[in-house]
Amino acid sequence: MAGISEAADQLDASDPATVARLADAASAQASFPLQVGGGSMTAVLPDGSTTTVSATGIATMSRLIGPEIGISPAGAPSATELTDGALVQSDVAPSTDVVTRATSDGLQMVAVLNDQSASRTVHFDLDLPDGAHLTTQADGSVAIHVPITEEVASEAEVKRISDAVDAVLGNLADDQPVTDEQQSALDSIKPAKTAEITTTKRIATLAAPWAVDANGKSVDTHYVINGNAVSQVIDANSNTAFPVTADPSVLWWIGTSALCVAEIASLAVGAAKVVRAFAKADKIVKSAKAVIKAYRALGGTMSKVVSLLKKYAKRRSSLTSAQIKALETFIRAVGRSVFNVLGLGSCYSLATTR
Repeated sequence: MAGISEAADQLDASDPATVARLADAASAQASFPLQVGGGSMTAVLPDGSTTTVSATGIATMSRLIGPEIGISPAGAPSATELTDGALVQSDVAPSTDVVTRATSDGLQMVAVLNDQSASRTVHFDLDLPDGAHLTTQADGSVAIHVPITEEVASEAEVKRISDAVDAVLGNLADDQPVTDEQQSALDSIKPAKTAEITTTKRIATLAAPWAVDANGKSVDTHYVINGNAVSQVIDANSNTAFPVTADPSVLWWIGTSALCVAEIASLAVGAAKVVRAFAKADKIVKSAKAVIKAYRALGGTMSKVVSLLKKYAKRRSSLTSAQIKALETFIRAVGRSVFNVLGLGSCYSLATTR
């Protein structure tokens, strides 16, 4: 609390650096500095996702797979300045500044209400995919749901292929190669029939709002949803010590990299099991028309796809842009069934819900 009080005492609304320091002192989240480049400001986060902020203050969250999410404070700021790796927009509303910061889970916009004349409501516009909707949760957070279309094989088709592969390779030992006869039998198995299904998935969350006064004392606050716009209402009154800081944070709905890496590592245990799993997955993949081109670009074998997926889970920057694009297409189109056959359900969740 002392840090907040000190930063509040030093606040000078005409000095963006002091505004950014107050936002940092009030926030419990560590930030990652935005770097200037190509007419915008960008931070690449540890999980490989990216936060980009335009010169006009529109912040966009993007990642390997899935739609982007944009958020910006409503209103026309009198000035915009990058300071200490954060973007400060001055006077987006009367006596109200907004500090945009990249965080490990997404991004944060900290509103700084400088004095009693500041509005008690700060408005934010969200740029969401078609069909997205917002839902208030019990803890005051807001869930962001979007429709996701996948090409999937039915359980019956997955079982048919699984049984057929097991019939060919059922007695294969770990130290045995697949014979030409077995490979011919695998090639003769008819690929799975697939169908497109659309489901609604939660991809991100506006974290439960918070607000604190100049002494670090909590101030009641809540969100109000209006279509794709969200307003944060701060219940400050004549007894509230200003400046007040308040925050909407947009966070990816978390998948777990560690679980994905562990699942991939488990594929190395039992070579025969891996051969069978890849043979089954290969038949499902080759039946999905939307995925075949990307599959070939990734090397044309499930082992090569999994190798690239492992690199993504550990360090996305180790992939080329072409590999990232192909992997994005592959994961989006192929659906969960292939990953479940391989025992990589967490990898699928990581790529589609993070």
